[in-house]
Amino acid sequence: MYYDPDTELINYEVTVKPESYLAIGYGSSMMDTDMSYWMASDSANTQMEVYATKMDTPQPFPNDYDCYTNSDPVVNADNSVTFKSTRPLDCNTENTFVIELDKSMPMISAYKVAA
Repeated sequence: MYYDPDTELINYEVTVKPESYLAIGYGSSMMDTDMSYWMASDSANTQMEVYATKMDTPQPFPNDYDCYTNSDPVVNADNSVTFKSTRPLDCNTENTFVIELDKSMPMISAYKVAA
């Protein structure tokens, strides 16, 4: 994850093992947290913005709003999947976290790794 000052976007490059997911969010807990979600699956590789309202699986973002731009996932030789996504600092919508570059920010993650 890094900030590109030329495009003013946060860039994510995430590799996920088969039948697993990773979500990262901006907040100190899973309560009311804007998150990015990447899932590698034989049925469908998925990347989306989700919203966690409690300590449970995050759900698709309210009102189908997604401020992330995603490139096509790449399946690697070991069947892991690499995702590339970008996000503006401010999505300009309710319930999304505004990233401020000059301040520390709490972050949280949720994941499932296939056995």
